Amino acid sequence: MLKTRGRIRGFGGQFSSKPLSGALACVLLSAILLIIPFSGHAQTIFVNELHYDNVGQDTLEGIEIAAPAGTDLACYRVVWYNGANGLEYGEQILSGIVPDLCNGYGVLWLGFVNNQNGNDGLALVYSPSMPSCSAPSGPDSVIQLISYEGPFTAADGPATGTLAVDIGVSEPINNPVGNNLQLAGSGTVYTDFTWQAPAPETPGQINAGQVFNGVSCTPGTVSQDTLTFSEYPSGCHQPDSAFTVTVCVTDYSGFPDPTFSGSITLSKTFGPGSLSGTLTQVAVNGCATFPGLSLSQAGRYRLTATSGALSGTSPQVFISNNCDTCPWMTGAMIDACQGSEGNNEILFFNSGNFSIPVTSSSINIHYGASSPPATSYTSNLIGNADYVDSLNTLAGCSPPIFLNAADTSPIPPGADFMIMRFDPTRIYDFGNWCGRSPIYVVFTFDPNWNTTGNFKNCVDCATSGTTPRFFEVDFTNLFGGDTCKFTYSYIPCTDLPCLGNGDGLNFGYGGGPPTANWNQCEPIDVLDINYSLGLNGMYAASGNKLYWTIGKGAEVSRFEIERSAKPEGGFAVIGTLAGKMADNFEYVDQQSAATSQTWFYRLKAYDMDGAESLSRIVSLSPFYTPQEENLDIATSPGELVFSGQGSELWVKLYSPEGKLLYDGPKSTGQNWVSHRVDRSLLPHGLLLYQAQLNGNSHFGKIYLK
Repeated sequence: MLKTRGRIRGFGGQFSSKPLSGALACVLLSAILLIIPFSGHAQTIFVNELHYDNVGQDTLEGIEIAAPAGTDLACYRVVWYNGANGLEYGEQILSGIVPDLCNGYGVLWLGFVNNQNGNDGLALVYSPSMPSCSAPSGPDSVIQLISYEGPFTAADGPATGTLAVDIGVSEPINNPVGNNLQLAGSGTVYTDFTWQAPAPETPGQINAGQVFNGVSCTPGTVSQDTLTFSEYPSGCHQPDSAFTVTVCVTDYSGFPDPTFSGSITLSKTFGPGSLSGTLTQVAVNGCATFPGLSLSQAGRYRLTATSGALSGTSPQVFISNNCDTCPWMTGAMIDACQGSEGNNEILFFNSGNFSIPVTSSSINIHYGASSPPATSYTSNLIGNADYVDSLNTLAGCSPPIFLNAADTSPIPPGADFMIMRFDPTRIYDFGNWCGRSPIYVVFTFDPNWNTTGNFKNCVDCATSGTTPRFFEVDFTNLFGGDTCKFTYSYIPCTDLPCLGNGDGLNFGYGGGPPTANWNQCEPIDVLDINYSLGLNGMYAASGNKLYWTIGKGAEVSRFEIERSAKPEGGFAVIGTLAGKMADNFEYVDQQSAATSQTWFYRLKAYDMDGAESLSRIVSLSPFYTPQEENLDIATSPGELVFSGQGSELWVKLYSPEGKLLYDGPKSTGQNWVSHRVDRSLLPHGLLLYQAQLNGNSHFGKIYLK
């Protein structure tokens, strides 16, 4: 049966929970599969060039997409299929704006490394639910399903049940390096053109013998086929605060073109506020820098850069009244999982509201027996694509979950990443991570990583005792100050489970107390999305109000409410509340009524055994009114609880394929509203959520163990 990805952006009635009969469903879906590839817009966007095999080691594999100029490929993805069994073996989300290279049409070359040789193929899929797509809502559509070296029928994924049409030409094993398969002919839609035998490559160019819309455009070298962005400080900015964007003209291989010397103009693509600053700059050595930019309102934005026929769209720019979620360490594998110590130990992180360049100036981790620790563990960061491939092989996930962070730098906001050395003898069990969002892998070649005692663990307890050990996680260069530096500590033999290979610790945001809930060589809990304490608040002149929710089965004996004048530390207890099971909580900070400043709050919960949990940090200020509410999610063995400041809340939950799993009734409240979902109704694994709080849509992913 056909699988479609459901919309997770707004409530548009795209899904119905009423089941069709099996026969009727098959008839309807078969009709859809026949109609979709020949829909009006589908024919004008197509695969125009393909390379998957050459003599020796495969070089510069990829595909080229042809489309009308201005087409945003962020709304498209490519799904790769194995022709031997018809099963999906990989997926690539596309990006970039198609330039005008020939009478209103153009091409973009997209380099991939997973184009399998042999009888295989790919589906080009229109996916308006992609996070970077700004197109109107609508269902996924399979635009093309093509094969090379033989036809096959797709057995899973978006093209299930559809016959992949062989393009009729192939690349032999002795194909010279630099020869690709390409379309030739005259027209504007895919069926106007014919695939040609391998010929000299034209990535990012109009193919030889190709005519668009009646005009013959002579092929030529087009090295600057896209514009790429970098941002400083990276991550979250407050409204009207200054930041800098650099835009570079890059060729199809992704490197800046130093011969380009024109001007580049910047504009806002979408977002609620206005963009200010000098918006046209002259490029030097292929790059133009735009200092002093600002955006006027909280929200998520995209910027567009143009220079003649060139156009590019930025990653999301985050503007918020609360830029206080720094990158933090979520856990550490302290005891090596087989092999030598040090090489096999891993640190785990979340990037918070920041995008993080993979450089030793941006990522600084120190470790030692005193605080603050002085020994650097990240002075030499490198990439290793081959070793990331081996991690994906060990995990056995489809699609693969690990990305080589050095190749995809910067690490985006809200992403999980890990820092490690590499050693081919070590073995991990990452199978429980399948279905997660991408996990970025950073490699360190710092000699201190495995020569200064490694990370102290239970092996040394008999001789060295239980002296505390400290991590300092320093991302201050992202923000230009000292607000993203945290210290984490643990006591070997006390905080560790001491089970042997692969023991590890989890940490709360900002250096919370460690917890040890690892299995040997299975770091299964570190990256779980588990908002155990959904804390939110509202400024009030009579005293700031805090709200939170816990789920059914979360047994809390008491809460401590902590407050600080700054987010990086200095928190003190200002009040306590007794815990209750499956209930909403509220606390009023009456002491704040006599002050006129921004206060930072966090919540500490103690379970019946005395174990502690720490919430995220919430800031409340008299100097602005928040323009976007936060949706909090609390999980427990019995419930999922969605909550936030407001009066109305709807929740829907989907499978990763878009199947509607839960469509709850509207929940109502006054200052605070909650919606509870029975976990017994839901499967384990990755889920997509869609919530509407006070008329504003929220969407994201949850992983349930």
